[in-house]
Amino acid sequence: MLALRALVLAAACMLPAIAPAQVARGIIFKVRPGYGPHTHQASRWISRRVGVEDDSVAVDVARPGPAARLHRRLAQLKGDPRIEYAEPNFLGKFEDVPAPAGAPNDPEAANAWWIDAVAARQAWAVSRGRDVTVALLDTGVDLSHPDLAPNIRSDGFNFGDGNPTPQDQVGHGTNVAGLVAAVCNNGAGACGIADQVRLLPVKISQGATLTFDSATLVEAIDYAIIRGAQVINLSLTLSDQTQTVASALERALAAGIAVVAAAGNGGGTVSFPANYPGIIGVSSVNQSGQLVSTANRGPQVAVLAPGTHMVSTRLGGGAGTIQDGTSFASPLVAGTVAQLLAVDPSLSRDQIRSNLMGSGTSVTDASGTYVALNSGKSVVSLLPDLIASGQSFASSGALTVAYSLPALGSAVDLYVAVDTPFGPFCLLPSGIWSDASQAGYQPVATSYLGLATAQGTLFGQGGPFPTLSLAGLPSGRYVWLIAAVSRSSGKVVGTIVESPISIVAQ
Repeated sequence: MLALRALVLAAACMLPAIAPAQVARGIIFKVRPGYGPHTHQASRWISRRVGVEDDSVAVDVARPGPAARLHRRLAQLKGDPRIEYAEPNFLGKFEDVPAPAGAPNDPEAANAWWIDAVAARQAWAVSRGRDVTVALLDTGVDLSHPDLAPNIRSDGFNFGDGNPTPQDQVGHGTNVAGLVAAVCNNGAGACGIADQVRLLPVKISQGATLTFDSATLVEAIDYAIIRGAQVINLSLTLSDQTQTVASALERALAAGIAVVAAAGNGGGTVSFPANYPGIIGVSSVNQSGQLVSTANRGPQVAVLAPGTHMVSTRLGGGAGTIQDGTSFASPLVAGTVAQLLAVDPSLSRDQIRSNLMGSGTSVTDASGTYVALNSGKSVVSLLPDLIASGQSFASSGALTVAYSLPALGSAVDLYVAVDTPFGPFCLLPSGIWSDASQAGYQPVATSYLGLATAQGTLFGQGGPFPTLSLAGLPSGRYVWLIAAVSRSSGKVVGTIVESPISIVAQ
């Protein structure tokens, strides 16, 4: 009898700490294969089934009461041999912090300091995320906001209230949406980092509250997978990690979706789900480029992004200053990921993560060294480039040309050409220049697949072709062109990169 009592006490000590009632809403449990929730004596507690693994993942809703009641019920489920696992249905929160009193309210994008901080204009020259679907799992979105409506898909859903209309009622999701996809250059409101994406709004909060739970988040993740999202933004954290949410995240990652999540604002370690393997965790920097004191930090942070004094779309129309927090750093990274995928849809999530971390600016904090988002460098790094040894040359001079090639997700054909005062010419594999106006453009290399970035010399010592003599060439403007064309789609990857030089007569 004493041995049995000791065993029960030991099992109780292994249970996760459960809250106060507001931290967890009941229990999520999974019945082992071959059984069904209806076979279990707890079936009278089941309110809904979640996930897409099978019908045996269910929510056991506990009536309000002391934490001890949840502990007892959890122990009962864990002790049943038919139950594979049981865990608290933890509540979550959206990751913002209150705005300082008297914060300015200015709807102009000119006050969006993050645009210059992440080199957004450089990225916009190449990509605006055209047609990449970004799922926002949040409080919904203001569906009629003029700065957002052109980019919102019509098939969003409201899991928080169980209806097909993901209309925001508190503003958090609308703020997040604007940083991703507010229409630029329309003379009103704010400007998003990727204003040609397709937003899939998925509301997970209940009514006009910031309340949601793990089970609802799982339903939203699975919905985003089914609807073909390429990026999921999670500007939220959960009280603790659950196997149910982790399994949903694994399904999203297995589907090739890039999942971006806010690190949290407690000033401590990175919160779940940003700390989960494979997730792109985002913490925040201020206008001085330093890690925000209230932002969570640690090795799970992949990248930092602006998260204070932000300007975005607001509920009810218009734009202005919004709250601070990693909630609003995360969408800038999610939007940048969309820009990358618009350039090269075949990029893997590992390649995306490496790109973000390899393109940013180093930020050192007492907790470690991090990388701050540089969207411009991230996007441009996906393009091949030619670098001439100068910009202006004498007609009797010589020219060397270097190249830079990105890591690619799929095979491409590479084209090199020069627009001259006497017509366009393309470089052939033999080193001969062919008149493109007569024979068309032909690739200098076919089926190139670079698994890593590559740099070297194209014309000059150590390169495949000798230094170019400019003798006899007429003066004028010469524009070097390089392009990568996808073997599978036949489309240019990103854009054609131009490198102009001038030849000056002596």
